[in-house]
Amino acid sequence: MAVAQTISWRMMTQILANRSSNDASSNQPSTCGDANCSVAFYVALLEREMPDLAAVVKAWNHLRPAVKAGIVAMVKAAQPKP
Repeated sequence: MAVAQTISWRMMTQILANRSSNDASSNQPSTCGDANCSVAFYVALLEREMPDLAAVVKAWNHLRPAVKAGIVAMVKAAQPKP
């Protein structure tokens, strides 16, 4: 079971890393037939591994632009400098 979860987690992080911001609204095929189902699947995986991040993902579309900008700024500021 742990191996399957690790593989799923790796797949999810690769897919999320390669997605653009408009992918969810595009007509690209997904594993379950629609973008909302795909997002729900990945959020369910996130909830097991990173519940705080899952909460941010679930709330993202309902956050005010200033709150989103603040979250993005904090994440960028926390990245190591090259």
